[in-house]
Amino acid sequence: MKKYILSITLLLASMQIFAQQEAMYTQYSFNPTAINPAMTSGSNEINGRVIYRKRFLGGDFEGDPQTQAVALELPLANEKMNLGLQIYNDVAGIIKSTGAYGIYNYKAKFNDNLSLTMGIQAGMTNFRADFTSVQLIDPRDPNFGQNINKSLMSVGSGFKLSNEKWFVAVSVPQLIRTDLSIIVNPNSKYSASNARFLFGMVGYDFRLNRMLKLETNVLAKVIENAPVAFDYNAKFGFHDKFFLGGSLRTANDKFNENSGQTRLGDAFIGMMEVQLTDQIRFGYAYNLATNKGNYSTGSHEIMLAYKFVKSRELEVINPRF
Repeated sequence: MKKYILSITLLLASMQIFAQQEAMYTQYSFNPTAINPAMTSGSNEINGRVIYRKRFLGGDFEGDPQTQAVALELPLANEKMNLGLQIYNDVAGIIKSTGAYGIYNYKAKFNDNLSLTMGIQAGMTNFRADFTSVQLIDPRDPNFGQNINKSLMSVGSGFKLSNEKWFVAVSVPQLIRTDLSIIVNPNSKYSASNARFLFGMVGYDFRLNRMLKLETNVLAKVIENAPVAFDYNAKFGFHDKFFLGGSLRTANDKFNENSGQTRLGDAFIGMMEVQLTDQIRFGYAYNLATNKGNYSTGSHEIMLAYKFVKSRELEVINPRF
């Protein structure tokens, strides 16, 4: 039984790693480089973002999963090149994952409207699982006799083709398959590794009038040995200062076909974003899983962004002043 529990734990551990490498935050529309290194904000100023997420609030589990992330964008050379940095920390019970990776992308313009952005990212992830802290009926059980502490390489790439109204983007944030295999005793070895993700995204912005616009996009998540899952996103923007919208995350029918339930999706997400000042932007999202059962009241996510605005040049009307 304990071997079965350990196998599940290792599987969840590996899921934590590639989930973080792909940074599947609810607010990836506010932090697009988290899933595609080519999807920068397009601003010619330095941008920084801080994101915090708390999941399974109100449930019966100890060690509710939490995620903290910091992102930074630095534009270079005539808005054609960008450097970026992503740092994250993820904790779920005895499992912890901390990583950082740098981003570089280059934008090639075909004309005034159409451009192609290509991006790469590379970094390291430190994965830890504190198995020895688990309280056991038999404290001598060798299956829980050692912890995991591994540093893993992460390399990814992506591109985005876009104009002022639409975009098409594809990315593979994790090109290298990492290995978490451990030998718990001479006769027993447990293996776990990450799965490669491929993200495909298309979007179109509708300008309804001078004050109101509608931003829509669909994200397809292709994972090895699993059905394709989709996110359908839409949000209204008022004066480009206030955004209100939501998402529908589709259910994975392969794993729910025997559940006896018919669900429209796997999760409903409501989100808002407010431009508080010229420099500060605030975002909030609430994620409600449709299969949460009795262990979750949903998850809350907060985003705070800061733009390092360039000093405004003094407009000289008369040389005397």
